[in-house]
Amino acid sequence: MRAGLRLIRRPAYACGGRIARVICVPYGYPMPGWGIERCDYGFMTSDRERIVDKRNVALLYNSRGGNTKMVAEALRDALAQHGIEAEAREIAAAGLDGARSAIKPADVVLLGFWCDKGTCSEEVSALLPELSGKQVFLFGTAGFGGAPEYFERILAGVKAKLPEDAVYLGGAMCQGKMGPAIRKRYEAMLAEKPGDQRVQAMIDNFDAAASHPDASDEQKIADAMLDALGIR
Repeated sequence: MRAGLRLIRRPAYACGGRIARVICVPYGYPMPGWGIERCDYGFMTSDRERIVDKRNVALLYNSRGGNTKMVAEALRDALAQHGIEAEAREIAAAGLDGARSAIKPADVVLLGFWCDKGTCSEEVSALLPELSGKQVFLFGTAGFGGAPEYFERILAGVKAKLPEDAVYLGGAMCQGKMGPAIRKRYEAMLAEKPGDQRVQAMIDNFDAAASHPDASDEQKIADAMLDALGIR
């Protein structure tokens, strides 16, 4: 065994109830849910051991215009780079039973939403009671994104709806493009009130949102998720 590594025995994850037979870690205790596997490929320790994450991760999202779907797929790909498989499953009003089935065996739930009137969509709200005892990371998109404080208020509001025994790992959001009908509505408002700075600001925000989510948005949320899960 490589110098600096030691063997310990401890539960792999308290909520999941699984026990890791052996956990190999450098200089300290591992994150909950980390175990060890042996394989014959890649770069390993001298006796071909590598640390892997044993947690069951469910990745669910509700997307109206495709923005949150883009972010969910970026999170899926980021997890895959760390050896964690998680299907990005879309939540539909007619398919909540499928989402509940995905949540039930999960240790960690990554839950994405589009912003509807300053909070998460109705479909996501309907699933929040199912997160009892789960570790939860929230992510989402919103048309207005000029100030981080706005995203923080949205996340805080959704967090407040979680069951008391859910463990909130954190959350992250970004701006997302809006449909053309919204800009037409703003233009009509400006025609009625020429020079109205508030309406003009709404049009400017619409135009700024048109390029989002971009690769930088996706990376920032993926990094926040990996940090929250302790796997980066």
